[in-house]
Amino acid sequence: LRSVDRFNIVTFHQEVAFKYKIWQPLNEETKNSTRTYLMRKRAHGIGDLNNALRSLFSMQLDSSRRTVAILITDAKDELTKEMDEKLSKFALDNAGKVEVFVCGIGPTVNRSLLERIAVDNGGQCVVTEVFESNAFEEILGRIKKEH
Repeated sequence: LRSVDRFNIVTFHQEVAFKYKIWQPLNEETKNSTRTYLMRKRAHGIGDLNNALRSLFSMQLDSSRRTVAILITDAKDELTKEMDEKLSKFALDNAGKVEVFVCGIGPTVNRSLLERIAVDNGGQCVVTEVFESNAFEEILGRIKKEH
């Protein structure tokens, strides 16, 4: 990410949560704060991927900046016809406004589903059995390689 770009972390359990109230620049302070935040998160195995993705539109976007969302999930969801339609609609509505990078955590995440979300929305996916700070660093490395 460049200094003009912005990012946020999206997690979800019973409801969607953002790490930051507004999109943030990536600097040492936000990087360290985000790493600490993620290390404290625990998997629950329950969530609504569609709501998490749709919630990205609730935050004001600045079209002059690159905007990246990092979705952290332990999603085990199956790709049903209904979910397929929702994901396709989200990607169409998103139209590149927000690049979605996905970090799947846990031994039973649906890797193909998470990869699809990332690829359809201009991002990449990292899957790890347990969250460690190197997973966050890998996501950041992939974001940097994009530009």
